[in-house]
Amino acid sequence: MGDVVRVRGRDLASLEETWHSFVPTARVNRVDAERFRFSWESTTVPGLTALKHSLTADVRAAMVPEEQLFACHVTADGGLVRTAKTEHDLSRAWIAPAEGIDAEWVGAARVRGMIFDRARVERFARQITGDDRLRFEVLRPEAITSALSQAWISTFDYVSAGLSDFASDPSPLVEAEYRRHAMKMTLLTFGTSFLDAADRATQRRPADGSVRRATAFIDAHAHQPITVDDVARAVHLSTRGLQYAFARALGETPAVYLRRARLAGAHRDLVSGTGETVAVIGRRWGFAHPSRFARYFREEYGYSPGGVGRASAPVLGIGEAARG
Repeated sequence: MGDVVRVRGRDLASLEETWHSFVPTARVNRVDAERFRFSWESTTVPGLTALKHSLTADVRAAMVPEEQLFACHVTADGGLVRTAKTEHDLSRAWIAPAEGIDAEWVGAARVRGMIFDRARVERFARQITGDDRLRFEVLRPEAITSALSQAWISTFDYVSAGLSDFASDPSPLVEAEYRRHAMKMTLLTFGTSFLDAADRATQRRPADGSVRRATAFIDAHAHQPITVDDVARAVHLSTRGLQYAFARALGETPAVYLRRARLAGAHRDLVSGTGETVAVIGRRWGFAHPSRFARYFREEYGYSPGGVGRASAPVLGIGEAARG
């Protein structure tokens, strides 16, 4: 279950207490007490916290992420972010390197941040690249381009809203997909050792047997919060290697096959007539948004989830459908 925290007020101690519970090394060095006020909201799931807070204050803050990975964007009239080696303004999102980072601004500001478990991100980066020796390091704290910075902000808004919406009744599938989406966009946005590793040669010619093992794994585990990375790990390939294998053997991505397997599971549940709503069944199979579930379902079966009882199509698993 997602842990939601909401705090607002004019007491700096309340903000610092809340902030330190997420980033123990963070500190606020300067605040104008007369102008200070804040509003904080955060949602935490295993390995990820999405937080947003608004402040009216002149602020100078510092943090050393230690075992965390902290990415952030501050919307303010002016300010800067600096490390021991670099300095830039607040126009782009930034990520804290291991040695720490300072940020300062004047007046009203809106802060968006995602805090990841650093070890989890490193495992994720190794799985995507296929490089088991990859050490994740931040090489450049500023987003590589303005377009990537904006994409990261959009990803934050999507992930933050989604985690908050489903915090009281979460689906492990949904939670895993939000976390994976947040990690992947963060890895792509900033200059890190991940991008260097991703540019290196990867497996491009795995045997078709790997695809058969991968589809069998997906069919057996689609009801669980598995990701494409989990599938690749199960068949001893890198994520990119699995993607090349699927493209060559099936003409589609592993993600599409996984989605179709979950649609088949949802279809079976709808036909079984348990009395559960379409939304409940969709969420069980990893579809957080009913409209998106309905669109994918209609593309796959030719009718909406609500029309299952009136449809005469046979109920097949994805593997059976493919073999047919």
